[in-house]
Amino acid sequence: MTVVGLASFLYLSGVGLPQLVLAQMWRPNREIENLPSRQKQAILRLSEKQQTNPRLSQSPQPPPRRPVVPPLNPNDNPQTSPGSVRDTCVVGQKPLTAVIPVKDRQTALTISAYPTFFVYVPETRAQEAEFILVDTIDDSVAYQTRVQLPKTAGVMSLSLPRRADVKGLQAQKNYRWTFALVCKAENGEENTDNFVNGNIQRVNRPDVEMRAREASVQEVPSIYAKEGFWHDLLASLAQLRRDSPNNADLADSWARLLSDVGLADVAGEPLVPSRVRPSIR
Repeated sequence: MTVVGLASFLYLSGVGLPQLVLAQMWRPNREIENLPSRQKQAILRLSEKQQTNPRLSQSPQPPPRRPVVPPLNPNDNPQTSPGSVRDTCVVGQKPLTAVIPVKDRQTALTISAYPTFFVYVPETRAQEAEFILVDTIDDSVAYQTRVQLPKTAGVMSLSLPRRADVKGLQAQKNYRWTFALVCKAENGEENTDNFVNGNIQRVNRPDVEMRAREASVQEVPSIYAKEGFWHDLLASLAQLRRDSPNNADLADSWARLLSDVGLADVAGEPLVPSRVRPSIR
């Protein structure tokens, strides 16, 4: 399928993704709705007493930082409008934005055990962000890391690494991810109140995986779109854009896709690189 053919498939008559695809792409996350609104802290912050305790002097301790605690209540979303308290370290006019369709209490689907997540990062004083992936069944941390932010605003991606110490997503399980800017006060204290989050579930579809492997790279996005796999669709389309950065058809396809799911404000933003630091977990 040509690039023009892909664009035509994804955006029939300028309407965007077919309603059937959008319906298949999302499922109500009832398990998250039933969980308590407060979540156990994913990381325990070291107290000042512990840092100054001479018994700990033989083992260097990491600097204290506030834990990133993603809210489990779908209605407990961070305020990310420009000028809000949570945006004190954001310089740009646009807020930090999770690149997922704007639908409340919904879960994005993927066929990958190691999916890719996308976030629009505005111009900010923060130099790092913290990413955490939580199993919503028992609130356990599946993965956590720090990311070095790009110098310019844009849409950045973060993939779950294929490493022996990182367990991939289990099929039919719900996970919640959070991406938080690490903003530092004048006294050096870290603040992670500016964050976005989303829900993700892996679906076991070896037939789709096989079709995607056998297809050309230009055909892969349409396969994922037909089956309703948002994360895989976005990742494959982003890779095509990176491979052909001057291709206007691909840029238009990307912009239309994001606009159709309520992300028009960031649809025209560039793809920017990021660098992941050694993972915490």
